[in-house]
Amino acid sequence: MCFSIIAGKNATTTGNVLVGVNNDWPGYPGHIHFVPRKQHARDAVYTLSNGIKIPQVETTNAYTHTTTAYETGHYSESWWGGVNEHQVSVGMQGVYSFKSFTSKPGLEADDLTILVLERGKTARQSIEMLGELIEKYGFGVSAIEGAAGCCNISVADPNEGFFLEVAPGGIWCAKRVADDEAECRPNCFGTQVIDFDDPVNFLWSKNIVSHAVEQGWYDDKSGKPFNFYEIYSDNDSINEFGKASDPVNAYRRWRAVNLVSGKDFALEDMVYGAKVNRKLSVRDIADLISDSSEGSKYDLSKAPEAGQFKNPFWMETSTSVGWAGTVVSMVVEFRRDMPKEIGTLAWFSYGNTLISPFLPCYLGSEGMPHAYSIGEINEFDPKSAWWTFQDVGQLCYRNYQKIAKEWIIPVFRQFETEQFEVQPDLEAFLIKLYEKNPEAAKRLMRTYTHSQANTAMELAQQLSKEIKGRFLANTIIE
Repeated sequence: MCFSIIAGKNATTTGNVLVGVNNDWPGYPGHIHFVPRKQHARDAVYTLSNGIKIPQVETTNAYTHTTTAYETGHYSESWWGGVNEHQVSVGMQGVYSFKSFTSKPGLEADDLTILVLERGKTARQSIEMLGELIEKYGFGVSAIEGAAGCCNISVADPNEGFFLEVAPGGIWCAKRVADDEAECRPNCFGTQVIDFDDPVNFLWSKNIVSHAVEQGWYDDKSGKPFNFYEIYSDNDSINEFGKASDPVNAYRRWRAVNLVSGKDFALEDMVYGAKVNRKLSVRDIADLISDSSEGSKYDLSKAPEAGQFKNPFWMETSTSVGWAGTVVSMVVEFRRDMPKEIGTLAWFSYGNTLISPFLPCYLGSEGMPHAYSIGEINEFDPKSAWWTFQDVGQLCYRNYQKIAKEWIIPVFRQFETEQFEVQPDLEAFLIKLYEKNPEAAKRLMRTYTHSQANTAMELAQQLSKEIKGRFLANTIIE
């Protein structure tokens, strides 16, 4: 259960693409890692999640990435997303409503994002690269217990962004996000009519039409438009978040598109993207992927299940964009007019992002402190950043209106505001320093990233102590 949004370069305050990604899987800790650039021998191989080996490339990129603490195939951690040294970002959403048929094993969902991070040079080249690998080796349903599916992934660089959607048997298409629009994907296919006369805005597999014809899903002599969603989605799903019409997908799609456009699309409208009504900033994207649906006509805080303290995060599999069960969130900010190490900035947040801070991690920072790379399921660990922020989030649900609204959210929003305020001067200094001494600039980026991350964790720990000391059962110690 995940969510991505891409804002085109003419729809943002910076004139570059902006990306927001939520990795949602209640109860599973998230990790953030850095992988350096690597050289490989000529006969080196890359092992896919299912054990199949394919040739490795000579050089793999450096990248900062997020994972979730569970195994998939031979991967000890799963569901990778992040950004690489060429300013290519990637995020992923599982898709669980698709027409199934026997297909040979090949690449799986987790392989796609790793390959983009390791081999991607631009967003478009990344799509083409994956398409070639899928055509050669095939694509199979992921073997994740309880969520065996295919996927859609967001792939972006400073200039353009795409949503790639992959079905069993190596069928795929990619839709480019319009430069003046923002477009989202929850856990379903969202690409509808493909214009085969427009290879700039659409890319597709060679067998996308022929396979549908062979299966009896599409009549190529009918004259009807080729609607990927209608043809390759199914009326059934293995879970409650598979079909586009399922509440967990429909409400998130509806909320996101209405927030960026200022319009009032109907819930049943199959609209995933729209022209923005203002230039979107990092703050806007962070707010959107944190959104609780409060104040909307589908306000979860007004449901009986929200209780006397009107907690909007009472659902495990929520219909709001922001979740209590988010693993890790990421907003990627690109700037083409800066050195890549400075101009590529990922903002990471752990757990429920409405009640956790977004923290800056420059590409040149080469990752986050160790505390942000540890944490296991069912094992509370005060040394883990994920568990620390999760602890604060859980405490908020004791009395959401008092603890979250009056204590936690104002403190963390102020922390973020201070980061945004120092950013212009910091980056101006970093650029000058980089011109003279790139390594010194990278050391400063790393120091700043680690300082902010450590301070935020210490702040969360202090807030946790204060809440536990003052909110005892139904008693508040003033």
